[in-house]
Amino acid sequence: PGRGRAVPFLSSSSRISDSLEPANPCKSGPKSRSAVGKPDASGFVMPIIAAAGIAAPVLFSLVSFLLGWLQPDASPLVTPLGVISVGSFGWLLDMTLVVSGILLGAFTVVLHFGVQEDNTYQLAPRLMVLSAAGVVLSGVFPMTTDYGPASETFLHALASMTAYLAGAASYIVLGKRMEPDPNWKRYAAPTRKIGWTMVLLFPALVAMTPLFSPFHIGLGVLQRVVLLMWFGLMAAIAARLQQLLKGAVWDDVRARFHDDEERIG
Repeated sequence: PGRGRAVPFLSSSSRISDSLEPANPCKSGPKSRSAVGKPDASGFVMPIIAAAGIAAPVLFSLVSFLLGWLQPDASPLVTPLGVISVGSFGWLLDMTLVVSGILLGAFTVVLHFGVQEDNTYQLAPRLMVLSAAGVVLSGVFPMTTDYGPASETFLHALASMTAYLAGAASYIVLGKRMEPDPNWKRYAAPTRKIGWTMVLLFPALVAMTPLFSPFHIGLGVLQRVVLLMWFGLMAAIAARLQQLLKGAVWDDVRARFHDDEERIG
C-alpha cells in the first residue's frame, strides 16, 4: 500500500516526498505567515522535470515530420526515418535524438520516485535509462550514405536496437510495478501490453529494414505506428506524473495555511 498523508505514491524515504512533507508544529514551533505555504524548491521543480516525458516525444515527432515535409521526394508519414536522417537537414534529426534522449533520462529519474516500489522497483528505471542512452547514441552515431542511399553503421544499429528493446522491456516491468499502486493501477495493463506489442513487432521492423526486402516499402509506416505507441504512452505517463506531483505540492501548501490559521486562531 502507498504511504504518505496526501499522495500515497510518495514514500517517506524518497527525495521528492522529503521536499513535500507537511510542516510539523510540534517540531518546528510556530511559523509566521510569511514562512507558511512554501514547500522546498524541488517540490516545484519536479513537475517541470516530469514534463520532459512529454517534451521529448513532441520534439522528436515535430522535427521528423517537418524534415519529411521539407525534403523533396519524401513523405512525413511514409518515408523511413533513416532516409530522412541522411537528407539535407539530417543533422537536425540527429541533434533532436540527442536532446530527446537526455530529456527521457531526466524524466526517468522523477518517474522512479513517482511509482510505488516493489521487488523489481529498480529494474524499470534502469531499463528506461538504458533506452534513453540508446536514443542519445543513435544521434551521436548517425546513419550514413557511404554504402548506399541510407545505410546503418554498426554503432547506429546497436544504439537503435538498445533504445527500442530496452524501452519495450521497461514498459513490461513498469506495468507490473504500477499494478499495486492505486495512483497508477489503470495504466498498468496498457503499459504492459504496449511493451509486449513492441517486442512482437521488432522482428517485423528488422525484416523490413534492408533496402532489398520486399516489405521495405512499409517500413516508414510501421516505424510511425511503433513510435506512436511508444512515445504516446510515455507522454500519457508523464502527464499523470505531473498531475500527481502538482497535487502533492498544492496539498502541502493548503495544509500549511490551515495549520497556521489554527495556531493563530
